Amino acid sequence: MVTGRQPAAGGRYRYEVRDAGDLGRLVWQGVGTSTGVVLALEDRALVATPAGTVQVDPATGAERPWGTRLDRLVGVVQHDGLIVSPSGSAGGFTARDEEGRVRWTSDADLGGASTATRSCLVVTDVAAEQVSCLDWSTSETRWTRARDGATSVDGLVGQTDDAVFAASTTGASTDATESRVLSLRTLDGATGTTRAVAELPGGAVPAAAGRTVGYALAYGSSGGRSTVVAFDLASGERLWVYPGRMQVAFWGGRLIDVDVDGVAHELVDADRPRVVGQPLDDGP
Repeated sequence: MVTGRQPAAGGRYRYEVRDAGDLGRLVWQGVGTSTGVVLALEDRALVATPAGTVQVDPATGAERPWGTRLDRLVGVVQHDGLIVSPSGSAGGFTARDEEGRVRWTSDADLGGASTATRSCLVVTDVAAEQVSCLDWSTSETRWTRARDGATSVDGLVGQTDDAVFAASTTGASTDATESRVLSLRTLDGATGTTRAVAELPGGAVPAAAGRTVGYALAYGSSGGRSTVVAFDLASGERLWVYPGRMQVAFWGGRLIDVDVDGVAHELVDADRPRVVGQPLDDGP
């Protein structure tokens, strides 16, 4: 586990790497830059320091130089050992491995916001009104399609296939309580064609997917009580809606509803949650 703090405004960050299984065991500590750039990979921590970027072994605390300066990379996306970022003024994207070595550089004509999905690096170019899917291994463009108003194009936690999900906000809903609708298109990861469209409440956030069902979380205007909306991934049909007691979230693949008293309820079906945890009573 990597933690960092800035002792004073404008000062250099101080970082610690601790054993996740024993947080009392300090593995490494050091000073970073004033901008506080750090990246946690599966088997190492990357820390930008005034002298350059170092990589730290979380098991031993051994420190050695990394292949490039982490603080010069912006908009970093990670996937399966690759670290991808825009190439800079030249355009396109550059992928580096865990050692910081360049693996590939994409076509310079590609630009926009990038996100990681199971099947490819998705690049959404608002100016060109298009979405492109780049192969993780080669950077070749698998497909390009119209953006169709999508504000986010991404994968979902827990999904078991290579689908890509494109979300866009559309016009007024027939339900008087909803002024807008979030249209979530499920795209085929290999071709970019639309498989299904789910219409969700305006302001909903796609949160996770299983083998056949997708889930979105909708929040109240104050950011308080949340609602779960489940939809069929194959058809887009809305399956059920569960109004949470307070805050609903996924814990290790399970839907947990935490009420105002801090009691956690596991959602086993839309009508029958069960208590799985509650705050300790400290007594008088």
